[in-house]
Amino acid sequence: MECPLCKTRQTGTKKSHIIPKMFRNELGGAKSQIKIKKVQPAEEKQDKRNHQDIPKEEGLLCDECEHNLSVLEGYFAKNVYAVIQSKAYNDKYRIKKGVNSTRKELDEIDIQLVSLFYQSIIYRQHISNLDSFKECVIDESLL
Repeated sequence: MECPLCKTRQTGTKKSHIIPKMFRNELGGAKSQIKIKKVQPAEEKQDKRNHQDIPKEEGLLCDECEHNLSVLEGYFAKNVYAVIQSKAYNDKYRIKKGVNSTRKELDEIDIQLVSLFYQSIIYRQHISNLDSFKECVIDESLL
């Protein structure tokens, strides 16, 4: 099948997460108290453990497009997510206290890369064939 992003190469066979795995805990994954899904074996010979993960899908994009989006994910993970999750203070952010909240304001991030990262998640949901994302539709005129 043709890659829907570049429209020049064939989609790969690698299963990839629609929503990055780093968000699993916030979405109720393996280390969370919330369970995303429990898959019970259909046959007695199958693994009887409960499996928890966020949705993956095979063949969404070609290998090169997958790689390019993984670069965006890596940038976000290192420069935004890790800083926000860290309990240790460093010089990459300022703490701002509001009336009912405290937030970290990050310095020295490329907002265009962060924006592309978020857009890539929305796009993956849009092109996914999984039931979980069937209502994630982008107007084709915007693509």
